[in-house]
Amino acid sequence: MSQQRTTILIDALTSEHRIARMCGDVLVDVQITRPGAGSQVGDIILARIKAVVPGIKGAFVDVGDVRDGFLPFSEKTDQPALSEGQTVVVQVRNEALADKGARLTSQVSITGRYSVYTPGRAGINVSRKSGDAELAAQFQALAGGICGPGDGVIVRTAALEAGEAAFEPFTREVTTAHDRWMQAQVQAQSGKSPAVLLAAPDAITATLTALDATESVRVVVEGVDAWVDAQKRVPPYLSDVLSQHTGPTPLFESYGVESQLDAALGTVAMLPSGGRLHIVDTPACVTVDVDSAGASAGGNRQAVIRQTDIEAYRKLARELRLRNLSGNIVVDFISSTDRGDGAALLDLLKAESAGDPVPVEIKGFSRLGLVEMIRRRRAPSLADVLCSGAGKSPLTLAYNALRMAYAQSTSAPGRAVTIRAHDHVISVLKKDLAADVTHWQQSRGSTLKLEGDGAMAVDDLDVYADH
Repeated sequence: MSQQRTTILIDALTSEHRIARMCGDVLVDVQITRPGAGSQVGDIILARIKAVVPGIKGAFVDVGDVRDGFLPFSEKTDQPALSEGQTVVVQVRNEALADKGARLTSQVSITGRYSVYTPGRAGINVSRKSGDAELAAQFQALAGGICGPGDGVIVRTAALEAGEAAFEPFTREVTTAHDRWMQAQVQAQSGKSPAVLLAAPDAITATLTALDATESVRVVVEGVDAWVDAQKRVPPYLSDVLSQHTGPTPLFESYGVESQLDAALGTVAMLPSGGRLHIVDTPACVTVDVDSAGASAGGNRQAVIRQTDIEAYRKLARELRLRNLSGNIVVDFISSTDRGDGAALLDLLKAESAGDPVPVEIKGFSRLGLVEMIRRRRAPSLADVLCSGAGKSPLTLAYNALRMAYAQSTSAPGRAVTIRAHDHVISVLKKDLAADVTHWQQSRGSTLKLEGDGAMAVDDLDVYADH
């Protein structure tokens, strides 16, 4: 899979931005952001300590969200230099989850394409991938002339790959980060808490910034504003990887993403040979059961078990990443009489998990023969974002309806389009997504009619162009 070309799909037709990463025709992961979702990973905030709790080695911090964030004590000190009511500058490390606030850090950083500015941590460091000492020294000299006292810079791999061509944008990027940090400090001294001092880049900007010249990748963008912005943000030497999606079929549907997302919301994941994974996310942990089901290998039961387990180990890593499942994970693979398989299969699981941007720790087999692993919590799961109860939430369905309306308008330009759906979905369109509806009508020069029908199933959408 790793040798196939990576395709990044950016769907920005509505205020819900979706970014899918595909390897070949397989969906690897998806990032979904919506307005008003609270603090984002990377936000630098002037916050206020609400409670210091030595027993859990941390403090609860008011960051301006409904839920307080959690700031762990420094590992280097036994007693925190924090007190209730004190203002502190923190950065969001992990997003808030259903019942937990954002996880915070006091070691802030400002990340760009070519550099990472590290306020309060002196030193000009170069990516370990550097193989050109002279080039690295030149970047270090450039950064050293800009850094404030006590601050530092990490020279990223992208700068070294671009070489001398990156000198000017690297200098500009570090200068901008330095200036922004200085402004944030002034605001922190005079402003009221809680307040966002520096907002993290939006998801699309962060994705474009992270593009690697050495990676075989293409980026397809849907949405006029996002397309114009993408062309500005991607450097000239990467501009040929960009393309705009303008066809009548929505971007995610064109690449088979929608069907893979729907499958990822279910509890069963099919394996190539006919076996399957049963995946259940509980409050305590994620449980996974491997079932050989309809798998066959010429009647050889032992061969069936081995083949199913191999497929399950490979599939599991992908499903955890796609569904963004995290925390404690317990997996019941099919029992095998070959004890030598265990270590080899764990090595396979580790290899398949190596590309996951979220740290995964494989603990090994428990005394009961279950595989135990931990995937760090950083953001809500896919189901938490898209669903409420047993199905997709009215907000998710409202966004889907809007995208369908764009497709209808593209196929029948100039015609009015009607969205007929359950009253709950129409209510979201009229209230929460009123700005999206207005934008649709202004950009399409037509009318979007919203018709509620309480007799319809909540997940049933009828979107059509008027005759």
